[in-house]
Amino acid sequence: PVGIPDSARYALYDVAATAGTGAALGGLAVGAAVKNYALLDSQLAIVSRTSALTGHNMDMLGESLLDMGSRIPVSLKGLTDMAARAAQLGVEGSSNILAFTETMSKFAAVSDTVTETEVAEYFGRLNNLTGGSNDWEGLADSVAKVGINSAATDQQILKTAQEVAQAAAGANYAADEIIGLSGAFASLGIPPERARSVLLDFNKIMTKGMGESTESMKLLSAQMGISEDAIRDMWRAKPTELISGMSKAMKDMAPEEAMKFLQDFGLKGQRALPVFLALAKDAKAAGDGISVLDRALDDADFDNSAGELDTQFAKTMETLTASWQMFLNSLQTAGFESMVAIGPFLADVLDTAGDLLDWAIDFSRTPLGETVGTITVALAGLATALMGVTALATMAAASFLAIKTAGTQLGGTRFGAMFAGIGGGATSSRRRLALRRPSSEWVPLPTVPGRSWLCVAVVCRVPWIRSQAPLDVQPARSETG
Repeated sequence: PVGIPDSARYALYDVAATAGTGAALGGLAVGAAVKNYALLDSQLAIVSRTSALTGHNMDMLGESLLDMGSRIPVSLKGLTDMAARAAQLGVEGSSNILAFTETMSKFAAVSDTVTETEVAEYFGRLNNLTGGSNDWEGLADSVAKVGINSAATDQQILKTAQEVAQAAAGANYAADEIIGLSGAFASLGIPPERARSVLLDFNKIMTKGMGESTESMKLLSAQMGISEDAIRDMWRAKPTELISGMSKAMKDMAPEEAMKFLQDFGLKGQRALPVFLALAKDAKAAGDGISVLDRALDDADFDNSAGELDTQFAKTMETLTASWQMFLNSLQTAGFESMVAIGPFLADVLDTAGDLLDWAIDFSRTPLGETVGTITVALAGLATALMGVTALATMAAASFLAIKTAGTQLGGTRFGAMFAGIGGGATSSRRRLALRRPSSEWVPLPTVPGRSWLCVAVVCRVPWIRSQAPLDVQPARSETG
């Protein structure tokens, strides 16, 4: 602008750019806050629906879940997902839901093979299949201890445990026995479905032998070197101890002998034989040491694994990833709390806007609405066309003024003469030029029609001028003087 120094003009440009950037960032921040509030609000609504909690109880549960995010490095969405799954899996009451969610979130934080939703589903089903004791810490400690000392991942152990628990439903397997047996099966590469099938067959044979002396019981008694009654007592007290003893009794058998023993015992088919053959091979490889099966059963024992999850969780909390996730949770919680007051108002505004749109849609389907819609579209098209024409005209005028300004500012140079010739308009269209020859003589340039030829002559020094005979030196001037 005229009268404003360049430095001040550039400063104004910087202010305008900063203001625009600030406005854009502010808009993004508001949009992110609204999106974050909507997400958490919908997640808490799911928890309320599945848990049947409402009013003050639900408000307290929601606040506790958000506070949990500042202590446990699991996303707020993951926490609310686990709380919702807890209610669906039969966990009742806000205190039990919180206890379930806290334990499961700690396990999800220390495990790198299962997601938050998978953790909730696996442990919820395992709890239901093992009597529904709701001892979440005991189950999590047991799995964490077995997982850290075995060749199986947490996910493999939990998947196998669900299958084994279904097969063990008719026997006296304790929850920690199921976890230990599952860890051994997974470590030995036995698929979950095969493990379930084998245990079902084994349980049927043992159940039949509890009430009478069967050929299977006689064979097992002879191989293990104990009485049938001792086998029955072992089966009633701790089934996994009997499975371990049977595996050790088979460890010195040749493969063909082991297969015949299993078939005579009643475990036939391609699904059952590989499982006990693998257990027998494991017992033989252990020698005087501890086998994979016995190690897993020992680690899974609730008395031996107590506090294991907290020990592993403490190490996880020392990582930068954990600190970063908890910071993000706190940031999300702050944004959610800031929107609590206006969130319902925004919902009302959106509901009203939706009602207006529905009314407009219904009106557009009437004869009058169709007529109004046609006129509106036509006017909008006309306005758009006028705006386009105006924009093109403005661009053309701006281009012309820019070229003219450049010609004025660059006057006195060859390029300035070119731009002036294009942008000027007040001088005559015919001029004479005098070009300096190498001998310092001046050659009058004949009148050249059109400014474009003038520019070419000035910038390029047309070769034919050099070949002209010397003429009288005269200054270049326009015919109008």
